[in-house]
Amino acid sequence: MPPTVLLFNEIYYSDWSNKQTTQKNKKICQPPIDSDTDTNNIVFTKKIYNLLNKADQFIFNSSELDPKYIVNLSVASQLLAKNDNYKILITGHSDSFSADIPASQLARQRAEQIQRYLSIFGLNPNRIHIDSIDSQPPSFSTPQAREHLSNRRVTIELMHINQPLMLDDFSWR
Repeated sequence: MPPTVLLFNEIYYSDWSNKQTTQKNKKICQPPIDSDTDTNNIVFTKKIYNLLNKADQFIFNSSELDPKYIVNLSVASQLLAKNDNYKILITGHSDSFSADIPASQLARQRAEQIQRYLSIFGLNPNRIHIDSIDSQPPSFSTPQAREHLSNRRVTIELMHINQPLMLDDFSWR
């Protein structure tokens, strides 16, 4: 059988002996039924990710949120409240200079603070899961002063509502 060349919505068979292309056995190639939904999901998840995983989330050595980040939490919680196909996992982190509070406690407080604000802004608390990691793994292993801001963070993962949480194994992070 001659090679098949896929062009738009039809399958053409090339007739190499006559050096012309003839159409035989016309078949329609169709995208998956839910391809528009998949595209919308990708756009939605990107938007949520960009809102929630911004730098400058917290004040130094504190679980106090940066006011600009609170606006992002409000917008994200409203979007998530309208789409019940997702839940989120918030992982709190701390930088290596959390002197007043133990790093693991500060990381947990940061995750809880995000959870609190998302709930206040209308996201069902049953769809919010939290965990924490102290100063490991930082975004920058030997941070400079300007890089501590990036280690003072939470990471927020958007997960399908039926996806199981894997809170015990952070080897992949």
